[in-house]
Amino acid sequence: MTSRSSTIVGAPRLALCVNDAAAALGIGRAHLYVLMGDGRLPYIKLGKRRLVRVADLHAMLDGLPASATARA
Repeated sequence: MTSRSSTIVGAPRLALCVNDAAAALGIGRAHLYVLMGDGRLPYIKLGKRRLVRVADLHAMLDGLPASATARA
């Protein structure tokens, strides 16, 4: 019999806590809360925790314009 925890070990994370999401974006927690507060970054609230779906991080970044230096 396989335990449930052994089936998800090594699986990619679907959502990140605020600290991990901010670190993944290379920004501070305060800036992440601003993005969530103004609706630019959706989040899920589970109890007192806020989780950001990895797919939503990618979608937000895909919607941003390329910087001038990246186009040159």
